[in-house]
Amino acid sequence: MAKLVNCLILPLLAALAVVLLPSSSKAQPPPPKSQLEVLLQWKQSLANQSILSSWVNHAHDIKNSSTPSTSSPCNNWLGISCNKAGNVTGIELPHKGLQGTLELLDFTYFPDLLHLDLKLNRLTGSIPPNIGVPSKLEFLDLSTNSFTGSLPLSLANLTKVIELDFSRNSVTGELDPRLFPNGSSPGTTGLINLQRLLLQDTMLGGQLPSQLGNLKHLTILALDNNNFSGQIPTSLGNLINISYLHLNQNQFFGPIPRNFGNLSKLTDLSLFANQLSGSVPKEIGNLSSLVALHFTQNKFTGHLPQQVCQVAGTYGYIAPELSYTMAMTEKCDVYSFGVLALEVLMGSHPRTLISNLTSLVDQGIQLQDVLDPRLSPPTTQKIADELSSIVNLALWCLRADPKSRPTMHVASELLKMQAGEKKSNQ
Repeated sequence: MAKLVNCLILPLLAALAVVLLPSSSKAQPPPPKSQLEVLLQWKQSLANQSILSSWVNHAHDIKNSSTPSTSSPCNNWLGISCNKAGNVTGIELPHKGLQGTLELLDFTYFPDLLHLDLKLNRLTGSIPPNIGVPSKLEFLDLSTNSFTGSLPLSLANLTKVIELDFSRNSVTGELDPRLFPNGSSPGTTGLINLQRLLLQDTMLGGQLPSQLGNLKHLTILALDNNNFSGQIPTSLGNLINISYLHLNQNQFFGPIPRNFGNLSKLTDLSLFANQLSGSVPKEIGNLSSLVALHFTQNKFTGHLPQQVCQVAGTYGYIAPELSYTMAMTEKCDVYSFGVLALEVLMGSHPRTLISNLTSLVDQGIQLQDVLDPRLSPPTTQKIADELSSIVNLALWCLRADPKSRPTMHVASELLKMQAGEKKSNQ
């Protein structure tokens, strides 16, 4: 009998001890049951919740429990938009100073999400592995935060997404080929409708997957200032809708793919600060839409093909010396800056001014000759002087002799000095 009592009492005592023992770890919140509760749970995890003061569950204020709750994130919550059915379709909180992680923002509760914009905040941690669950997502921007870790493979589920931007984060790893269409027709997996892919200033590296060339709708590919290496995939020459291609400041080597000449819509091609070598393909001269070309700080040899020279002499922002030499230095880039600065002030491309620059400088260029006539004239002499200094800097950058131009560093420092003087006088 004693043994029987012990068999009954000892397990009961053990169970009682577990119940009465104070927990040493922090109690976890109960699993959320609605979009409202998911959003409120995420809000509670953030360091500065006052930014989301409109995120309130008004159902807690209802004393009569028999009264149905009308509380919803669709009722004037900051950054939240919904469809007619009352489901969240947008979470847009850019530049709000949010501090925390996305750990408790469970994306499985948002099947109708179309827009997710959290750029320019102070969010940390990894990008949630279930971020690709809302398969209707069309716009995803997490740029300019402090996210770490790799890009989740679930992103391949976003077959309707048009723009992905993870720029200026500390994400690492390589681009998984499975993120992109596999080339089968018709493509049903991967980022098949992607138009804009921006991965600037991250810690991504490795070789670019050839599957990038299967993004037939892509118009912008910005992979500058990363650790990508290897040869530039020839498959990128299949991106027939691309207009903006930036691969600069990486570790690419080898030649420029000749089939880049097929990219007839390309307006901006930047390959500077790599280890590219060989001659510039004559096919680059087929790019009749090109207005910006940046090839400096590579290991190219020979002369620019005549076709490329014609592009340089006819379009946009390219320094004139590129029409007769392969000496592509930072003085070429500062020329492009000068063109851009005048274009901003004039409201149109300054090609006529540039073609007559020598005679105009001799005669003296007046500020009113440069400013966009659609704008009101400067209201104070101080503003007029500031604009004049920018005009003079731009003209310095456009000097015909590259040796007479400032470096980009000098131009940048002059602008910083002017900005500093303006700030100190305010």
